[in-house]
Amino acid sequence: MSKTYVELIIEGPDEFARGFITGFVAASGSHAELIFDDEAGFADDGPLQKLKEALRLSDKVTHCVVDDQTAALVREAIASADANPLVVRSDRVIADASFAYDFEIFNRENGDKLLQCLKDVPASVKLVGHEQETKLNPDARGAEMFAPEHDYALVGHGTAVGPVDKIVWLFKEFDSISQVRVEPIHVRYA
Repeated sequence: MSKTYVELIIEGPDEFARGFITGFVAASGSHAELIFDDEAGFADDGPLQKLKEALRLSDKVTHCVVDDQTAALVREAIASADANPLVVRSDRVIADASFAYDFEIFNRENGDKLLQCLKDVPASVKLVGHEQETKLNPDARGAEMFAPEHDYALVGHGTAVGPVDKIVWLFKEFDSISQVRVEPIHVRYA
């Protein structure tokens, strides 16, 4: 059975929020995974929130994704701490997450890395609209990187959809391969 994940939106100084949450989870002896939005490729808050923060009409918000049990402990710790500048603005259960990707790879080594990554996709992740094609052109062997023709090309695209922890893992794997482009992660709430 997969874990239920919650997105906590915490208002207050960003570094304080990250330190408080990280320290609290570590001190509790929990081995919970903390996923902060900007460290994992999540889509940002949008221009309105950024404008509010810039004009100081709103405190900075920190998005943190944790399992539901850890989320309950973090909410309680923030609420009960003395002289704490943090407020849990909202918490939402995440149904799933997704990101779009496309690739145009002309290097066999990177192509092999991506193909292995595609084989290792967890069963709970679906690759929607995934298409890929390998093009071989032996006549172009020896052509340089910016040549109009290549002897090898792996091209394709799709959208990965699944549990947020698995999507974050896959996003990082895809993002680490040169010539694979990934769009920000979007979450869908339950």
